[in-house]
Amino acid sequence: MSCPLGQPPGGHLFMGGHMPRPANMQAGLFDFDGVCADTEPLGLQLDSEVYAYYGIEPTDEERHALVGTTGEETIPWLFRRHGMEVTAREFWSHRRPNDLIYREMPLQLIPGIPERWRTRLNADFISFRSRDTE
Repeated sequence: MSCPLGQPPGGHLFMGGHMPRPANMQAGLFDFDGVCADTEPLGLQLDSEVYAYYGIEPTDEERHALVGTTGEETIPWLFRRHGMEVTAREFWSHRRPNDLIYREMPLQLIPGIPERWRTRLNADFISFRSRDTE
């Protein structure tokens, strides 16, 4: 794989190209959704607030049908099953944003994640911190 602009000095292969390595790393970003933390129940909780707004009680099967989708097809399908016409846009307009999962909800790391990070990260290079360890 090659970078269209050429390999930058001190760069490393990243997502099909090269990215310069910063002289001083300030932070690392990890994919939390289903990898480091089980965010699905919290997202389902946000969805449940919208179902309550519309006065429906979807089955677990119906609720889980929306997980991992944009909702463009699954949201109207779910509401039609309950005798209502609701678009994905209407649903999302009544749903609190996903960033609440990370800012305000009781997000917990999957057991063992902090220990695995500590053993794999070079302690001299990266200091490990999470909301659970502060």
